[in-house]
Amino acid sequence: MAALLPVAEARGRTGADLLRAFLAGYEVQAHLSSVLGQPLIHRGFHPTGVLTHLGSAIGVGALIGLPRERLATCLGLAGAQAAGLLTSFGTMAKPFHAGKAAADAVLSAFLAEAGFTGSPAVLDGERGLPMVLTGIDDDRLGAELGTRWLVVDNAVKPYAACGAIHAAIDAAIRLAPLVDPARVERIRCDVSAVTVRAAAIPRPASGLEAKFSTQYAVASALLGAGAPAWHFTDRGTQRADVMALTERVDLVSTYERITQARVEVLQTDGTRHADVIDWAKGSPGNPMTSEDTARKFLDLATGRIGPSAAAEVVALVDGLDKQPDLRDLAALVRGAEPARADV
Repeated sequence: MAALLPVAEARGRTGADLLRAFLAGYEVQAHLSSVLGQPLIHRGFHPTGVLTHLGSAIGVGALIGLPRERLATCLGLAGAQAAGLLTSFGTMAKPFHAGKAAADAVLSAFLAEAGFTGSPAVLDGERGLPMVLTGIDDDRLGAELGTRWLVVDNAVKPYAACGAIHAAIDAAIRLAPLVDPARVERIRCDVSAVTVRAAAIPRPASGLEAKFSTQYAVASALLGAGAPAWHFTDRGTQRADVMALTERVDLVSTYERITQARVEVLQTDGTRHADVIDWAKGSPGNPMTSEDTARKFLDLATGRIGPSAAAEVVALVDGLDKQPDLRDLAALVRGAEPARADV
């Protein structure tokens, strides 16, 4: 969407055009990720940094009406720029992966439109991106594209942290009323292998690092107040009680899905409290409602663009398929006055 909205505004596209392009790009990226996502992670790549280049390029290419041959070229140009490393987690480079993917997707589509060439075989064979980065040349890549819609299984994150942490946060929130933080001896977190690989910074020193620390997120949630966005800021990591509890958290690779977790708290008097989560809040098995999603957006956006503009964005998005152009929406999200006189 970061790539599509400014292009849709500049090219005078409708809300329905934007939705179609978004779905095209989302489905390409999601189907690639369903096969390549975990292999990329286990090789140290950040799938968002790699695959968002490809999905966003397809979306922008579809939005500006590239013919088939130039859409393939657009994909090749995007694949030539695709990158992102797990070692960036906890730094500004991690969200930069997504921003760079959006910028590179727009560049790729505009270059393809102008006749610039790139390999149309970026996904194929021994020199294609899947084989080069993961060693996988899998017939499943894109096999269900257009017949199985993965957007209906999308996850929306309720917390301002890595999605692989959410199940453990949910368990800790439910355990918080039962636990006396002063008596906690150890905390065992059974989580996915991906969680241990990508979200296990043992003692985060900043808000960015806190987003990738299951230990910190669980300790913070156990102390009550849920898991508000400010917990994952520099200010949040300066709480001495949370950091002391963080050091008592052990991670164990147990589950296959990142939506699963079990948190057990052992107290100094020998009592144990445990909770198991099968589907984290916001995941396909436990989705956020439209109201949940709107509330999260309003909580985050109000401080940036003001309450009335934030509410107007929600209203415009709710009727996006009926919007004749995207000028008002684009203006509102960047904090400018919308073009309509009645807003």
